[in-house]
Amino acid sequence: MPELRLIPETRESCHAFFRRLKQDPALFAEGEAFVPYCYDEAAVDARFDALQKRQDKKSYALLLDDAVIGNVELKHIDAAARSCELGICLTDDSVKNHGFGTEAMRLALRLGFEELGMERVTAKCRRTNPRSLRMLEKTGFRRTGETESYLTFEYLRKERQTMKFISWNVNGLRAARSKGFEDVFRALDADFFCLQETKLQAGQIDLSFPGYESYWSYAEKKGYSGTAIFTKHHPLSVRYNLGIPEHDTEGRAVTLEYENFYLVCVYTPNAQDGLKRIDYRMAWEDAFRGYLQELDKAKPVIVCGDMNVAHEEIDLKNPKQNVGNAGFSDEERGKFTELLAAGFTDSFRFLYPDKTDAYSWWSYRAAARARNVGWRIDYFVISDRLRDKVQDAYILPDIQGSDHCPVGLELTW
Repeated sequence: MPELRLIPETRESCHAFFRRLKQDPALFAEGEAFVPYCYDEAAVDARFDALQKRQDKKSYALLLDDAVIGNVELKHIDAAARSCELGICLTDDSVKNHGFGTEAMRLALRLGFEELGMERVTAKCRRTNPRSLRMLEKTGFRRTGETESYLTFEYLRKERQTMKFISWNVNGLRAARSKGFEDVFRALDADFFCLQETKLQAGQIDLSFPGYESYWSYAEKKGYSGTAIFTKHHPLSVRYNLGIPEHDTEGRAVTLEYENFYLVCVYTPNAQDGLKRIDYRMAWEDAFRGYLQELDKAKPVIVCGDMNVAHEEIDLKNPKQNVGNAGFSDEERGKFTELLAAGFTDSFRFLYPDKTDAYSWWSYRAAARARNVGWRIDYFVISDRLRDKVQDAYILPDIQGSDHCPVGLELTW
């Protein structure tokens, strides 16, 4: 995937940016302050040299992979007030064709807050520039005022917030409740508590927790499948299942939308003994991956749940004996590989690529759990661009109440 990043401006990147401006005079409408430099390389050198001496202004090159596509400035830096002003000039095609403007602003905010120690970043745009206005508003800038020619904005630094996510296949919520589910729920104190295999119909359980909202997806078949999310945070929107009729009768997904991400709780169909349901499983995998990719175009995605596959040999105790069995067939493992290749990351393996004997499901037979003869089939899968927000990903094998144990993820925003 293309990588967007900011680097301190160099003489070479400065010239590359102005050469790009020179090639497309239409850009001057958004970068008129730079017009004098576009036709005079000596002036570009003088500008770069002058910037190196200034304490109140930092200039950065915006790169898409290794190509310079813009210039970002943090100017009017006031160390005492811990504030600065953001200025951005992007090449026209970088905004229109790829939508990198908002992401560039977020990168610049991170620089201002985390590297320069700012608490307040301001910006302004011309009234006649609706594109910049949309980028500012989409990034989260708040309008603070206006002049005859400009609208002014500010973005205040928010305290870093760590969110805790828990996912658990409870193998029947009513049964799990009788085995201490509510005590576990309270003890874990998660921001989001996602459940799979609730095996409920609407109205079959009265379960609520102070400070939490809950969202439920039910299977048409009684006592089968089902997913739910308990959350401390009211969502912008809620979706149930995938919106595809052939996949929407078993209550297998709930999606909550928030400002910075989508959260998807999923219970992936089991291929069943002898792979009797493998054809349906493959159709589901393709539909679900497409669903996630569409969400990911708008904002990052956090997917959690029982995904009914041990991806690699390290993810189950006895891989050789289980080759071709449901949950470890080449077909199922291949679809998980395709999901990761589509821009997603297995958060646990991202942090612990070589950790062995880490399982989330055990058969009830042959004292499998006591002997830790298990499978890791419960996941938190995240959009690749959330990797830098991962604080921890973990499995909680000591928590009883189901043949699965809870798994967790902590992200810092």
